[in-house]
This record gives sequence, C-alpha cells and structure tokens, in this order.
Amino acid sequence: MILQHLFEGLKKPALRAFGGCQGNRQLHGLFYFLAVSMVTVPKSGKPNQSIFYACFQRKISEGKTKSQALVCIMRRLVNIVYGIMKNKREYRPFTLENNATEE
Repeated sequence: MILQHLFEGLKKPALRAFGGCQGNRQLHGLFYFLAVSMVTVPKSGKPNQSIFYACFQRKISEGKTKSQALVCIMRRLVNIVYGIMKNKREYRPFTLENNATEE
C-alpha cells in the first residue's frame, strides 16, 4: 500500500512536469528567473535593463504588487522570445535612436 502510493506519481511524468492546468512549471521558473534578472539594480545603481526596469516601476506605480509586475515582465519576455522564434531574427529593443535612424 505504501509503495503503491509512492510510485503513483511516477506513472504520469508529463502530468508532474505540467502540474495539471498550471502549465510547464520549469518554463515558468525560467522566465521568472529571467524577469528578476531584468529588473534588478546592481550596486552601481544603474539597472541591468532600463526598459524592463522602467516598465516594472510603471506597473508598481499603477498599483500592482511586485509579484504582479514581475508577471507582466515575464509575459513581455515570453512575447519577445516567441517573436524571435517566429521571425528568426535577433531581438532589437525599441529605442529613440533606432527609430530616428530608420526614418
């Protein structure tokens, strides 16, 4: 009886990876780690990625919690990765300098 209970979860490895209806938790953890690294500010005082840091601060000023703001950053990163894979191009973030040179 005890052994059956222990090995019950091993019969469905796909279900363990996806955790039911919550999606792939390993992929979620990867994007969470990436989002945290995008909004961190090192001791120098300059954010690692100023665009993502500004978006993070804007979401917090709108009244979202830090966790909710991180989820917004994660969603933006998912969209960027999807666009890279779909278009097979490198990511070039939008800046005012890039926009001025294209016109």
